[in-house]
Amino acid sequence: MTRTTVGTCIFALALTAGCSKQVKNPQNIPPALDTGELRVKLVSQSDPTSIDASVDEVRLRIDSVQAHHVEKGWVELATDRTDLDLLGDPSMDDQIVGDAQVWTGSYDRLRLDVTDSWVVVDGVQHDLGFSGNLDPLDPFATGISASQDFAVSKDQETDVDVVLDLDANLSQDGSDWSLGADTTVDVNAGDTPGH
Repeated sequence: MTRTTVGTCIFALALTAGCSKQVKNPQNIPPALDTGELRVKLVSQSDPTSIDASVDEVRLRIDSVQAHHVEKGWVELATDRTDLDLLGDPSMDDQIVGDAQVWTGSYDRLRLDVTDSWVVVDGVQHDLGFSGNLDPLDPFATGISASQDFAVSKDQETDVDVVLDLDANLSQDGSDWSLGADTTVDVNAGDTPGH
């Protein structure tokens, strides 16, 4: 698989047209149309020595993942709740938050609905302040939005990794923990499914 860094997205509030449009379920794509596999992972990048050794877990609860096709609109990639540990191994499948057969063609944006966040320190769970970068009119209350162009090709796998730098984003102020949203997006394309 060829890895290409497609871009860097700095999360900031972005007013986005079309957020309220109906989301399409990829299971309803007619079989005659060309499709490819789109898989989204949310992974962390950090230097283990820079994260406080007492931090056991950094968790985000994700309830929905969507991708925006430039012609077809929003496509639902996952609606099952996922509790993701950002300190987990980024190569593991449990970092996958969305995976679906979708229309081929150009995509330009991802949305992840983050409904809860917490940190476990020395075995004790604490609230983790997380403010996403979604438009206030977006259907999600809090989440991650990444504007990034990528393409899905017929009968090919496209992996999109949203990479969160915990070194730069996880912080503590007294007993309060917070998580920022400075990230990069990597797109890997070209593998035939099953290879």
